[in-house]
Amino acid sequence: KASLHQQGGSQLVVRLYDVTGIDLSYQSPQIVQEYESEETAHDRFVEIPVSDRDYIAEIGYVAYGEHWLFIARSAIVRVFS
Repeated sequence: KASLHQQGGSQLVVRLYDVTGIDLSYQSPQIVQEYESEETAHDRFVEIPVSDRDYIAEIGYVAYGEHWLFIARSAIVRVFS
């Protein structure tokens, strides 16, 4: 955490990506939603905008405007209707 702060990480964020039909080995998913989070929070609930899609979530810091400092990524999850 200290290292990421030294790199400019200022706001902890959870990002939700729609990865339906995307091969993550060579394609980049588009951000669907971004949720600011408190560093002391142990869980974060996010709204899923569309069902019958595949999603992943990432947690990290936003630095210097739009620079993304990645911490972790979830497995792909299918959200059914």
